Amino acid sequence: MNTKRFLAAIFAAAILSISFLACDPKEDDPTTNPTPSTDVVKEIHGFYGKPAAQVLSILDAKGWTRREHTFESGANYQYINSDSTKTYYIEAWNDTVTYSEYYELETGDTNQEISTVNIHRFIQTFENWENIMSQIPHPNTIYSGFIVEDSSEYVQRYDLRNEFLQDFQVKKPTLVYAVSSYVAANTVSQTGVAIEKEYHSYYVFVAFGDKIYDYKNKENTFKNFRYPLNSQRK
Repeated sequence: MNTKRFLAAIFAAAILSISFLACDPKEDDPTTNPTPSTDVVKEIHGFYGKPAAQVLSILDAKGWTRREHTFESGANYQYINSDSTKTYYIEAWNDTVTYSEYYELETGDTNQEISTVNIHRFIQTFENWENIMSQIPHPNTIYSGFIVEDSSEYVQRYDLRNEFLQDFQVKKPTLVYAVSSYVAANTVSQTGVAIEKEYHSYYVFVAFGDKIYDYKNKENTFKNFRYPLNSQRK
């Protein structure tokens, strides 16, 4: 199996899993695109575990397009800026936020290369968010890092953050994916970046959420998180 294509499919599926197919973006009225005044990592962390109504009122005030999908005992919410490059995603169960995420993305077609400046911005944003996340208290957690590098199809998982950071600096020029996580018994905090040149897809994200029980598959799973925590070298 081609590791790079396999992981790209996983990342694409993760994004599609939080899309609302019943909503057509063309039907939404253009909205303003304010820059969040609060550090986004702390903002997303602050949403997790809060009453849904409190979080939704904060996001409504941004003036972004809101989409929602309700289901038994809960709902999903997306807030998307005017050019669809920035998104907040919230999942609530029993009126409490159990998953909060923010991501920025940029895509191009096969004839459109994204500039080196923009690629550097995504990587620099990830480094900033990863550093901020490391300073948030994570009691009773285990660190987990993950890097995929393009030229040699390098895939590596890390149990020590220092080793992850050292390799990240070396692998930046040919980076495909990098994810840094703090995993506890019932929660996970995660930030990551994707520089997928082959598929012309680039994004950076930060997320906090519950480790929930998947009744369909009868196992514990990290709902909506963006890479397989049990991934190993292929």
